[in-house]
Amino acid sequence: FIVGPRIGRFTHEGKVVEIPGHNTILQGLGAILLWFGFYAFNCGSTLALTSGAAGLAAKVAVNTTISGAAGGLATLVVLRGKLHVFDLNGLLNGFLVGLV
Repeated sequence: FIVGPRIGRFTHEGKVVEIPGHNTILQGLGAILLWFGFYAFNCGSTLALTSGAAGLAAKVAVNTTISGAAGGLATLVVLRGKLHVFDLNGLLNGFLVGLV
């Protein structure tokens, strides 16, 4: 209540004004870095690469890849069906949603 909404976020009638993303290149770079970090975290959670754990880490890496890609593609399909556009920002957000 003290800070309030961002200036320009709402019209005088109270309707929401959409504020688009500003830099898609930086969003893409951030998504790639986070995806790489998910590989490090998920595969590193096996805690060992010896005595058969390398196979487990490989399965974890494949599952990480599939989950990120599936989240991105599902978001892209939903946005295409709902808004009739292919949106790169939505695709990158879908990657991250799939990874989480």
